[in-house]
Amino acid sequence: MRRDKRANVLATLVFTDIVASTQVAEELGDRRWRELLARHHRIVRAALREYVGRELDTAGDGVFSRVRREIVKGSISVDPASYF
Repeated sequence: MRRDKRANVLATLVFTDIVASTQVAEELGDRRWRELLARHHRIVRAALREYVGRELDTAGDGVFSRVRREIVKGSISVDPASYF
């Protein structure tokens, strides 16, 4: 049996989500919602750079990513109003 030369790596999968995003988008309007979403993605991508992570996909208001080491010990809550 041939062994795969790639090393096994323990990884953490990270999913982000803006809670009640449909309601938030309706309250903010299109322009402010796009600004909020762009800021969310910038924050996530900055964290991925810091923790040697990789963005795997985005869907709506969420980002799916992988990091090689633990970056969170729970969930983080951010008030969308604090983005503006």
